[in-house]
Amino acid sequence: ALRRELERCSLAVPHRVVGFEQDMAQVVKIADVVIGKAGALTIGEAIAARRPMIILNPLPGQEMGNMAFVRRHGLGLAVDNVASLVQTLQAWLANPGEMRALAINGYGFRFEWAQSASRVASTVLELVAQREWNSAAGVVRDH
Repeated sequence: ALRRELERCSLAVPHRVVGFEQDMAQVVKIADVVIGKAGALTIGEAIAARRPMIILNPLPGQEMGNMAFVRRHGLGLAVDNVASLVQTLQAWLANPGEMRALAINGYGFRFEWAQSASRVASTVLELVAQREWNSAAGVVRDH
């Protein structure tokens, strides 16, 4: 239903509305903006491709938290209905700098995100080393 409604919207630029895709990474990579639900995988694909997001009608619970994450990190916006979505897209067409700024935020966040695995691994190694040192020293911790 949403796809058909979006396909009927008139925008001043060529656009394509897609539904389920087998290779979502490729679709997101060629997109200018990612419009969809606030699922963690969708957000991750948008961040990885450095694309701004417009989240449409997030569901209560996890999607609301994901939407807050996207807003907090300046990765995109949220809208409640198709009319607001079209209005946002038209505003971005009139002022592409706003959309570019969100994409730039995504680039910076992607860099931080890419470093997170190394930080986690370093922290785990430090904790293991500390535990081994405590064991060798005869220190016993009761948790």
